[in-house]
Amino acid sequence: MNRFPMRRILTILTLIIGAGSLALALPEWIGVDHSERPETPAVDGPRLAKGAELVATASKTRREFVADIAVGRIGVPTSGRHDDPHDNVFVVDLDEKPSSDDVVWLSYELNGAPDHDAVPRSINDQRSVGGVLWRRSSGWTRQTERISPEILRAKGNVIRFGTYDPTTQHYSIRDLRIIVEKAASENDPSIVITNAGDSIYGGL
Repeated sequence: MNRFPMRRILTILTLIIGAGSLALALPEWIGVDHSERPETPAVDGPRLAKGAELVATASKTRREFVADIAVGRIGVPTSGRHDDPHDNVFVVDLDEKPSSDDVVWLSYELNGAPDHDAVPRSINDQRSVGGVLWRRSSGWTRQTERISPEILRAKGNVIRFGTYDPTTQHYSIRDLRIIVEKAASENDPSIVITNAGDSIYGGL
């Protein structure tokens, strides 16, 4: 008959010990203002995306404007045919007229001549330059030439390519664009080495 009183005593002691532990823990929990705890921010995509946005923001100082036609074929490789003058002319619109502090480049891919010096070309109302010493070459090379911002306008910049003899001087131009680097340093070099490897040139 003494079992039951002993079991009850053990049960009561267990309840007392548990209540004491809870009483010790409550003041620490109550003393903390949990409304001020910062929430863990949700990660939307890779963390490197912020760095990529900064790069994109910085790259806005360099703007590229593409011509109205993709490819131009100047001259005729076969005698008896006539050169189509429509694809000898490229027109490029800018978002605004470049300022004197901008650095501007004329860039295009050339096939049939080794570099820009072998092809006659002009911009807007400027005189034609190049093409006096004709040399043939095969394969596409990127030509990038610094030009004066003074000769450009906001809309309708006309770049004309020509030939002194359409049957012997024939070449192709593609992916022509005008590149504007806004407020770039005037200390930047204005001489560029072409992909042809043996030519250097400045601006028009």
